[in-house]
Amino acid sequence: MKFAGKDLTLDPNFYLFMQTKLSAPDYPPEIQAEMTLINFTVTESGLADQLLDIVVKMERPDLASKKVQLINNQNQYKIQLADLEADLL
Repeated sequence: MKFAGKDLTLDPNFYLFMQTKLSAPDYPPEIQAEMTLINFTVTESGLADQLLDIVVKMERPDLASKKVQLINNQNQYKIQLADLEADLL
């Protein structure tokens, strides 16, 4: 790794964590290939959905499990649809 024009030897267990206030940071491709970008943006509606999910899990676990089952079914149907479309074409 180069830092300030000098070559550095780093330990294999070295990790660099960077933080920015930019909503959509633009990094060069060679940096993007070596990093993982995590978006911690929280919206009011997203937070409300998470809180509602917690309340439903506590009050009605049967509905929460049914929701998980329906989401899994929907994902399986999307995969099946993509496979059928690929076979059709």
